[in-house]
Amino acid sequence: MSTTIIGTAGQASATPTHLARPALAVIAALFCGYLAVGLPLPVIPLFVHSKLGFSNLIVGLVIGIQFLATVLTRGYAGRITDQQGGKRAALQGAGFSALGGALYMIAALPELSSGVSLGVVVAGRLAAGLGESQFVTGCVSWSIASVGPQRAGMSMSWTGIAMFAALAIGAPVGMTLYHQWGLQAAMVACVITPMLAILIVLGATSYVSPAGHRLPFHRVIRQIWQEGLALMLQGVGVSGLTAFASLYFLARGWVHAGLVMTAFGVGFILVRVVLGHLPDRIGGFRVALYSLVIEAIGQGMLWLAPNEWVALSGALVTGLGCALVFPALGVELLKRVLPANRGSAMGGFVAFLDIAYGLAGPGAGLVAGQFGYAAVYLLGTVSALLGAALISARRPTSA
Repeated sequence: MSTTIIGTAGQASATPTHLARPALAVIAALFCGYLAVGLPLPVIPLFVHSKLGFSNLIVGLVIGIQFLATVLTRGYAGRITDQQGGKRAALQGAGFSALGGALYMIAALPELSSGVSLGVVVAGRLAAGLGESQFVTGCVSWSIASVGPQRAGMSMSWTGIAMFAALAIGAPVGMTLYHQWGLQAAMVACVITPMLAILIVLGATSYVSPAGHRLPFHRVIRQIWQEGLALMLQGVGVSGLTAFASLYFLARGWVHAGLVMTAFGVGFILVRVVLGHLPDRIGGFRVALYSLVIEAIGQGMLWLAPNEWVALSGALVTGLGCALVFPALGVELLKRVLPANRGSAMGGFVAFLDIAYGLAGPGAGLVAGQFGYAAVYLLGTVSALLGAALISARRPTSA
């Protein structure tokens, strides 16, 4: 059955029918572009702390500032997506991501002082945040538009697989390049990968959301804030992994820090591949509740880990728990927003995750400075349990 989607100008335009699976080109582009997020994850903390000599708090601020830039531009990214389509937002975002990688390369120049290098790294994080905002919002909304709202949960599962596969592969590759050839070599890849994404996006079919009444961004946020808050609490644990796992392992004398995000990504992808259909079938709130409890268990394993293999297992279990929180809650919020506001809704939804990363980075840095790196994962445990309690209280009103 052919599907006609009304464009932003109000004209009916023949577009491809909804697909049974998310558009492969969108998933491939998202994977390539998101490698630019995974590659520097274990590298930037080591560079800022060990090479430039700054404190854990500064490390947390440097990691978190990217997410500040991202959250402040989610509204713009959602508006571009709703008005001009996810393809346009993805192209713009990939360009800014490549700029971020180029700035990281400049920061590694040996003639720069530590202060100047730190400033350039911060500029790179801001550019990368602006790029991620547009790129992810565009690709996620584009993928949902390709399959229709009835398969939104499956679509979000597949976009998440692409993103966390990029994290799982990008983190150890970035660490290897950094140890073998330095920051510049690792950051060359942060320029190349979003450029590959641009090439894929340029040749891909555009799917756009239906036309209709578009609400201001702040009114969309009012409709989705409860799901967003639960997602934000889930993000605290992931933030602890991305910002401090490499330093946690170094402090304990463990040598496989590069495998932390790989373990997380394996658990995450396994659940999304095998169980990614559950939010569409049994309801998002139930899936989110169980998932947050599992995440809390994984964070607890990291907190109490007697050796690195238990810690890596905790990262794996954290991935199992985090896997379906985003699509589960996303399915529920898409039931309440108008079709023409789906891009803004997804942009606002992900903004709560950006807030978690932006606040949890420096917050975890303070916790690590006062109580040690293990306490970062106690914070993640408590946050996940609070998220589960919020979902448990939310479920009766959503029935």
